Amino acid sequence: MQNRSRQRRRAPADARAFWSTADARQIERALRASSRGPDADAARALRDRVAANVLADPALAVRLARALLRSTHRATPAPSAQVRAIAWRAHAEASVFSGRLKTARQAYERACDLAQQARDRSLLAQMLVGRVHLLSLLGEATEAARHGRRAERLLRQSGDLIYLGKLYMNRGNAHYQGDRYAEAHAAYGKAARVFERAGVQDATWASLLMNQGIACTHLSRVREARGFFLQTEAAAEELGLDALAAQARFNRAFLERLRGDYRLALRLLEAASAVFSAHGARDMLAAAERERAETYLD
Repeated sequence: MQNRSRQRRRAPADARAFWSTADARQIERALRASSRGPDADAARALRDRVAANVLADPALAVRLARALLRSTHRATPAPSAQVRAIAWRAHAEASVFSGRLKTARQAYERACDLAQQARDRSLLAQMLVGRVHLLSLLGEATEAARHGRRAERLLRQSGDLIYLGKLYMNRGNAHYQGDRYAEAHAAYGKAARVFERAGVQDATWASLLMNQGIACTHLSRVREARGFFLQTEAAAEELGLDALAAQARFNRAFLERLRGDYRLALRLLEAASAVFSAHGARDMLAAAERERAETYLD
């Protein structure tokens, strides 16, 4: 009896390890093999993996999110509202970072409706933070502000510092989209202080460093901006975020050109272009090549 009890206690941890580490084909096969669909632990583990890969490996994030969502559609009976909300959330997050913003908008709406059905206020608050980011990208400032106020109220009630910091970061993004660079810089600083309190040093924190550098660039605070980009490069390399490190080098190249160090600027752009090309980021590759041409002209 004791052995069986220990096995039952180990099973959830073992199952979560599978969803967190198995390759995409193994996960797709496992999801297809289950007629009942994923349980809450599996859905959360897969969503976490999607979130961890939206910057490091966007194609993998999209593949896993689609597999998770398809499995909830096939399941009989239908999974709980909470599980379906998590699946739609993963689909929304992967869609945002792969540039499919209209798809992401619909996915977030569906996810939030399901979270409300499940009465999962914590999950709803976290998804509202992502929704604020998306609405800011779409230029829907009024809607973003409305959802942001609701998210902040729920996050303060639950004491969720990590997502509160993400909310402030997304508010900074909204200010940036509106060319309000001083307000963006202030919001990013607020997010940084919350992340510091929460001990956060993950991909979101590294992205925040980048955003602080970009805001400082627009405010002509060149020295501060350069420092933020250097911090971003170091953090991204440590976290294995090649695409983010390349974006930091691209942004720093502009500052090095302003400082008159053309050779360094060209080296940074060459390194960034190699990563953009490998990741199929054609828009960033084109921007880097244009910057190289302007550097040569200077």
